[in-house]
Amino acid sequence: MLTFKLATHADEQKIHDLVDRLLPSNFTKDMSTDAIDYLYDRLHQQDLASSSGNSLKYIAAMDETDKICGYAGFVQEGPDLYFIPKLYVLEDFRGQGVGHKLFETLKAAIKSEHAATACKIELYINSHNPAYNFYKSVGLKKIRDGGAQLEDFFLAQDVLGLEI
Repeated sequence: MLTFKLATHADEQKIHDLVDRLLPSNFTKDMSTDAIDYLYDRLHQQDLASSSGNSLKYIAAMDETDKICGYAGFVQEGPDLYFIPKLYVLEDFRGQGVGHKLFETLKAAIKSEHAATACKIELYINSHNPAYNFYKSVGLKKIRDGGAQLEDFFLAQDVLGLEI
């Protein structure tokens, strides 16, 4: 049985170890090494913080042995805007509803922080990413084009969003 919780400081190293394992293997089919390095450096730093000074928080999916089998991160980027830089589930746990439960737990944590009014969740994703349809299945919709200019190329991404 899996548990889903707001990750503690003690869980963060486990999450970062999981990022080290998952990031390269999940994107090698769709992205260049430079783009993967960019994602790792910019979106997966241990002390990632938004321009507003808010720190990244994690929701962890843990098995009976406290092994993290999936996680989602979120950070407040504006008064009514939260950004999701990542949501990953280990391959052995995919197709079992873990991603959906992580997303629902993430939404509940955001609503708990931001209970007074509606707010928006956004994330950036390459349209060729296999997880694109997952995000659509949890209610996110494309709201605009986005991306990042890297040293020698433009990393095109869609911005998906949902009001909660």
